[in-house]
Amino acid sequence: NSEPLRFDAARITGMWGLLYNGPSDPEVEIESNEQRLEGPFLSRLRPIGEALALRQRGPRQRIDVPGGRVDNIAPFTILGNTGELLITGSAKPLEDGERLGVTFDAVEIRLGSLPPFRIDLRWANASGWVRTTYVDDDLRVGRGDKGSVFVAAKVGSPTANGFK
Repeated sequence: NSEPLRFDAARITGMWGLLYNGPSDPEVEIESNEQRLEGPFLSRLRPIGEALALRQRGPRQRIDVPGGRVDNIAPFTILGNTGELLITGSAKPLEDGERLGVTFDAVEIRLGSLPPFRIDLRWANASGWVRTTYVDDDLRVGRGDKGSVFVAAKVGSPTANGFK
């Protein structure tokens, strides 16, 4: 669908399960830290996660264009315990009408029955944009400002088999 964001806000709004994320250039075999699934900051922690047997389980993104919010949700297991990394932020269509500007304001880690650990991110100005290049009722394809390409399925659709 080539319609700009302003016409597809209703389709973009919802919970999306990530099916694929990678560098924009298929010739690039190794993605940069900025292009990794978890982003530039968290990708630097990847070696620690590997040492602790960290496993991701079905990352999702909740987008609410009319409400101006976005949440990245990354369920995981670590040393046999389930947890969730939640990155929350504000979102608004940019002036070109084709991109959604995002500014993340907090990260929260939930692990088992422990109280959530929350860090304010407003000091870091963690912002960027995403351009949805295709969207229908089940599938969304887009590009991020750091050069990544992603494919996501609307949670609850047949394409999102396994996402909740």
